[in-house]
Formats: sequence, structure tokens, C-alpha cells
Amino acid sequence: TRWVLSANLSYQYDWNRNSAARSEESLVLGVPTPLSGSSTRQDDLAVNGLVRLSFEHDLATQARNAMVGSLAYYGGEQVQQDNLDLQALFADWGYKLDFAPVTVTPLVLYKNIRLARQAYLGVVGTSTNVQYAYSSTLSGFVAAKVEQMSFHNTSGTTTATERNGRNYQLTTGGTYIVSPHHRLQVTFEHTRNSAGRSWESYNRDGVSLNHTWLVGGGAFLLNSFTTNLDRYDGADTFISRLTRRDNTVRLRTTFGVPLGALIEVSESFAGVSLTASAEMYRQMSTITNYSYNNYRFSLGVSKI
Repeated sequence: TRWVLSANLSYQYDWNRNSAARSEESLVLGVPTPLSGSSTRQDDLAVNGLVRLSFEHDLATQARNAMVGSLAYYGGEQVQQDNLDLQALFADWGYKLDFAPVTVTPLVLYKNIRLARQAYLGVVGTSTNVQYAYSSTLSGFVAAKVEQMSFHNTSGTTTATERNGRNYQLTTGGTYIVSPHHRLQVTFEHTRNSAGRSWESYNRDGVSLNHTWLVGGGAFLLNSFTTNLDRYDGADTFISRLTRRDNTVRLRTTFGVPLGALIEVSESFAGVSLTASAEMYRQMSTITNYSYNNYRFSLGVSKI
């Protein structure tokens, strides 16, 4: 049995933490209303922590079958906007079954999320990932996931229960190892979110590109591009008679370097890395309330 414990602590800045509309207006019953007070763009700082414990247990079969699982806890504490403080518990358990060159990984999933220190979301679900290794450098995969989502209203989100329902997700893609230092991955995703209200139910189609570069000396550079198109089933007439349609774009880059590459450290600091990240997020919507930009920067330290 192999156990892996990892931890991360980061300091984060968001330029538009409350997702205020770019137009500086919000629709109510179709009437544009200027943003004011706390509804205008608010930047904020946060301290985020993540601890994850995972295991892989060899089932002692001729094939490389294994039992796998993980437990993770995330906490995000905002400096000013306490209504966006987030605590989340994630767990999964299942098997990794070897049918070389195919690997099948069925999992049971659990999530529990608290927003502003109040119960917000509980999720139970299952997923199955099938990976095919075409060669030592090229592999493809297809994965399916079904989740039952149970929302709870909070003091700051009084209509959360309208989102209760199921989430269905199908993804496919491939990974190509260009060289020992470069890896490319492309993923295509289709999601069907079926909620209790038509204006909370949507279909999503997305694509993401990821590039991993092992710079040398233990340093690495991660670059990603993601775009999604969300098409909602119906209109929330309290906001507008228009049916919501969103297009989102996210660009993100992360540079990491082992602490030992910068200064001389003792053996107890082996596995410690420093990271710096920058992210640009843009959402364009048919309803001005949901069109906004955000820029995020973070500095962190990780230990495995």
C-alpha cells in the first residue's frame, strides 16, 4: 500500500472577487439598474489551504489491479468578503483495473461544501474513467460522471435550493508526451446540469488545452487554456425575459521551483516547492448581470 500526503498554502489576490458586471449595471425585471455599494467591483485577498491524503493498494493479482482512494480538505478565507469564505471536503474510493493497454477506474465520489461557514452543498456520485495507451508517449481517455447535488440556502444565498438536481458529465481527450520535458493534453467536455428550475439547468460544451514543461532542476511551468459555452433551458423572469447563454475563457500559468534550488535546506524540507500563478478569466453573457472579468494572482508553498 502506497500513501501520499500533500499540502499547499497560498496567498491569493482577486481583482473582481464578487464577479461584478463589466457594464456596472444589473437587470431587475429587465430594467438596467446601476451597481452601487457592495455590488460594485470588489477586489480582495485570501489565504487558501489544501491537504490531500491518497492511497493505492496493490491487490496482488497478476495484472496491476489496485484499490485507490483519496480524502482532501480545502479552506479559503477571504480578508474582506467573508460571505465568500469556502470550506470543502472531497473524497473518492474505487478500483484501478488493468486490462493492458486499457485501464478502467470506477470511483464513488463525495463532496461537502460550506459557504460563509454555513452548509451549502452536498454531492454524491460515481465516475468511470477508461484510458487507452496507444504507445509509451500517446494515450487517450473517455470518462463519465453522474452526481446528485443537494443545495442548502444560506444567509447570503437564499435561493440555492433551486439548483438541486443531477449533473451528468462526459469527457474525452488525449495526452501526448512530446519529449521528456514537454507534455500536451487536450480535453473535450459535455455537461448536462438538470436542476429544479429551468433557469438553473444548462448544457455545457467545453475544451481545454494543457501544457506541462519540466524546465530543469525540479522547476516546472504549467499553462492552460479553457473555454466553455453554457446554454440555459429557460429565463429567470425576475432578472430578464432573455434566456441566459454564457461563453467563458480562462487562461492560467503556474511556475514552480523546489525550495532547495534557491537556498540550501535541510532534508526535512525536501519536497517543498514554491509556486507563483496568474490567471485571466472572462465571461460573456446574453444577460449583463453575468458578463464580467477577473484577474487572479497567487503565491504558494507546497509539500509532498
